[in-house]
Amino acid sequence: MYLKSLRMRDFAGVAEREVPLFAPGLNVVVGDNEAGKSTLLTALRAALFQKHRGTSEAVKALSPYGRIARPEISIEFETGGTAYRLSKAFIQKQSALLEWTGGRLENDAAEEKLAELFGFAHPSKGESKIEAHQGAFGLLWVEQGRAPGGIDLGAGRNAVAAALEGEVGAIIGGENGRALIDAARAMQERFYTATTLKDAKHSPLAAARTELAALREELAERQERRRLYEDRLERVSLRRASLEAYLKDDAVGRAEAALAAAQARARAVESVRAEHAEAERALLHAAALLERAEEGLARRRDLVRRSADAATAARSAEAALAEHRTAALGAGEDARAAATRRDASRQAAEAAERRLGAIEAARRLARLAGEAERLERRLTQAQAIAARIDALARDARGPSLDAKTLERIEVAGRDAREAEIRLAAASPAVELMPDDGRSARAADGARLHGTLKVTGRQEIVLDGWGRIAITPGGGAGDLKRAFDEARAELARRLSAAGVADIDAARLRERETRERASALAAARKELDAAAPEGLAALQRQGSELSAEMAGIGSPDSEDPASVEGDLDEAQADRRRAQDAMRAAEQALEAARASEAAWAARLARLEADAVHAGEAAARLEAELRAAEATAPTPTLEDALAAARGERDRRVELLALRRRTLDEADADVVTLDLKRREDALAQVRASVDELRGEVIRLESELGVQGASELGAEIARLDGEIATLAPRVDRLDRQARASRLLHATLTQAQREARENWLAPIRAEVEPFLRMLHPGTSVELDEATFDVRVLRRGGVEESFARLSQGAREQIAVVTRLALARLLKKGGYPAAVILDDALVNTDERRLERMHLVLRKAAESLQIIVLTCRERDFRDLGAPIIRL
Repeated sequence: MYLKSLRMRDFAGVAEREVPLFAPGLNVVVGDNEAGKSTLLTALRAALFQKHRGTSEAVKALSPYGRIARPEISIEFETGGTAYRLSKAFIQKQSALLEWTGGRLENDAAEEKLAELFGFAHPSKGESKIEAHQGAFGLLWVEQGRAPGGIDLGAGRNAVAAALEGEVGAIIGGENGRALIDAARAMQERFYTATTLKDAKHSPLAAARTELAALREELAERQERRRLYEDRLERVSLRRASLEAYLKDDAVGRAEAALAAAQARARAVESVRAEHAEAERALLHAAALLERAEEGLARRRDLVRRSADAATAARSAEAALAEHRTAALGAGEDARAAATRRDASRQAAEAAERRLGAIEAARRLARLAGEAERLERRLTQAQAIAARIDALARDARGPSLDAKTLERIEVAGRDAREAEIRLAAASPAVELMPDDGRSARAADGARLHGTLKVTGRQEIVLDGWGRIAITPGGGAGDLKRAFDEARAELARRLSAAGVADIDAARLRERETRERASALAAARKELDAAAPEGLAALQRQGSELSAEMAGIGSPDSEDPASVEGDLDEAQADRRRAQDAMRAAEQALEAARASEAAWAARLARLEADAVHAGEAAARLEAELRAAEATAPTPTLEDALAAARGERDRRVELLALRRRTLDEADADVVTLDLKRREDALAQVRASVDELRGEVIRLESELGVQGASELGAEIARLDGEIATLAPRVDRLDRQARASRLLHATLTQAQREARENWLAPIRAEVEPFLRMLHPGTSVELDEATFDVRVLRRGGVEESFARLSQGAREQIAVVTRLALARLLKKGGYPAAVILDDALVNTDERRLERMHLVLRKAAESLQIIVLTCRERDFRDLGAPIIRL
């Protein structure tokens, strides 16, 4: 195989890139990290091995990061002497095109041709996996970091084996030998999985084991139910005994008597508590009286002091008022002069504003006319949509059926079908075969013949013999009632919905949904045309008309002809407004000065009035208070209140001691205990009585005889199935032994197979590690052992660098062998020598050049310095 060029667009992290003209031998592709080297290998795998119609996560990952696009790949290659061009596109507008001189295939046909050319198989579902579906290219195209892990042939094993057979001939009988092993494998895979040799899902042994396990599980369930039945018998006996013990001891009556005694003790304690509480309230009252007496004397003394202070303040306020009256008169004259100047400037500003308003009104009227015209067009469109919505709404008022109603109807239909199936399965079948000249008739005279399903009590008249009455058991009557109820429920739901059957209901629901969808679409269209609503749109039109009518016809001419007048009017208005503002500021300052003097004068006047009134009020209040209750009287009342408070303190202490002696906490706890005990006894009696009733009811419903019959049936079925499972188990173990024996014989015969691989590997190893050889696994072709200096070393225990080098060398050897066998072979190494030191890297250069004499090798690397002396073309990304 010879890869010539590759082009990508919108692929993973690459917007667009083309790598033209790969050389037939060695090629080095250099790029920094994240430059897209590994993406080239991913693109090649996707182009050849991933179906263009794929929808797996691996295909979705081909899209550029953060957006959905159409990843495209185009490659040119040559194999078998024919040049091909392959183009693929994924995710959106998927396509595949394979072209060559004289031929062209598209889509699935192109995919099948690729599988034929490169010897791989597409997965039946899911993504294409390197080890399972990509043939020899899972071996030859080495992903970054994968080299030290070994060879891992995967799906390439068959291609290598076929190439080896071409070198050394057929093994153990040629085609007949392989057919024998394939037959043994097919016999084994009837019972086991191909790779893990675990029980296969489709195995008859697994099915028989599953059936046997189900029977045993059902048997265990029936036995458990019988054990539970017996346990309920014992439990109901124990509960009856417990209930009789409670009733015999009169536990409820005794608990009620104990509670009555505890309640009497509690009432006595409550009386003591009430006396204590009364003493506390009397003490609080005495304390309040004492506090009131103290406050009354304090207020009297405070009133005397405040009356003297108010008289002094009134005399000071009158003196300050006389000083400020003269200054306030001059500030008033200045304010009146400033108001006259302000009025003149305001009249000039108003005239300029009126002139400007006339010009602006003409312009606004023209703008509003344009808005009115646009609004009228929107209104006409919205009204047409609204009319359509009204028509759809009228249609929607016809017969309808929603999804929930349909679901209930379908559930009722399923219930009716399941009830009919259960009834048919449980109903006994009577086969009537009367002799010639004889007949069997139903009780109503109808002739009976053949098989008769009996769902309820059935009488059969036998001609010349008599009658037979058949009564089905096993709950057939219940099943018949369940069937009748299910059919009645289905008929009721169909009738309520106004349909004849379930299909008509489905049709009605679909029509309802389509009408609702059309109505919703029309409403969305109306929302788009008039998001503010039709009424709001009409209101806007009315408001525009009103606003235009309010403007009227301006005195000015067409606005376009008065542009200069507008500028002059605006300048006049600004000058007039500036003059008016200056006059207003001067007036404001004068008025502020006047207001400040007036405020100070008013404050002083108010202060003087207030001070005089306060002094007079306090003096009158003091005289009235002394007349009502002189100060000595208040002092006597205070002494009396203090004595009453002390007496109440002594009485409360006495009540406290009495309450402590009554042991109230113990009485309260005992009362609570007696209440809880009575509630618990009553609850226990009710619980025992209810459990006895429930257990007796359950025992009445469930019988032991039916369970015994089921257990006997299951024992019989298990006894029949167990020998069959043993027989299938012996067959399964025999098939595995046969396949293992034949495979071992083939493995022993394949010792000569590895000679061609060793012949290809050893020249490369001599360049890299003189005096060394490798041993390969005859089944997997993985490197097992490295021999050097007579010492064997396990491949898994070698250093990262050594494993990396030997794995690359072995892959090159297998690639040469595959090419000799007629398989397409090209090697791609993605940073596969990152752990190799400088001395060994120079020798690996020689190995690569030797292998490139017969193979195309493409090296992807981020370290150009390691390969600049290789002497190969360098392609920089």
